[in-house]
Amino acid sequence: LEGLARYRPAAEHHNASLAIREQVLGTSHPLVARSLLRLSAAMQGFDRVDAVYATLVRARMVLDPSGSIELADVSPPTGAAPKEPEGSPELDDALDLARCFDQLGLLERAREDFDLAARLHARAVALMEHTLGPEHRDIGYALVNLGLALADQRRHPEALPHLRRGLDVWTKTLPPGHPDLGFAHLNLANSLWATGQSESAREHYGMAKTIWESAMG
Repeated sequence: LEGLARYRPAAEHHNASLAIREQVLGTSHPLVARSLLRLSAAMQGFDRVDAVYATLVRARMVLDPSGSIELADVSPPTGAAPKEPEGSPELDDALDLARCFDQLGLLERAREDFDLAARLHARAVALMEHTLGPEHRDIGYALVNLGLALADQRRHPEALPHLRRGLDVWTKTLPPGHPDLGFAHLNLANSLWATGQSESAREHYGMAKTIWESAMG
């Protein structure tokens, strides 16, 4: 249903699934968190921002009830992800928690709390690397989101390594000409321009333009 942009019916189905899992498994089971994440994704399709935020916070509390997974300080501009803390969740739960942090980061960016957004995205990167390895395409999204949250604060020198690494991951994992590659080149170009690297910025602006022109036929 979500693939057909039928977000409200999709949310109703996810809500029904959530109710069943809560009844059968209890409210603190990790599969309940997974249902909450799917419900939040569907609700984003019809702009229920406050409800989405509350649903994601609830998912986080199911996956990390003690709050033991602290938010990361943003790593220095080396492209290295924050070290994963000891006692982290099981792999599947850690991946769900990573996606929860990444989505919460996007909402915090919308609320213009860019520092909190950056720390949420940084934790998402660390957890994804722990579960997926360093070059999974989902890590590219978290890296780009982290770079954008830093760029929103005009911290462009810190944003650049994350934006570069996100582009590199996507170049390896997405089909050539994928529209997201265009966005990655554009975001990188913006931070390059802001740091005075105009020649490199123009190169990436041109790459973004070429990708989008090709995608539009």
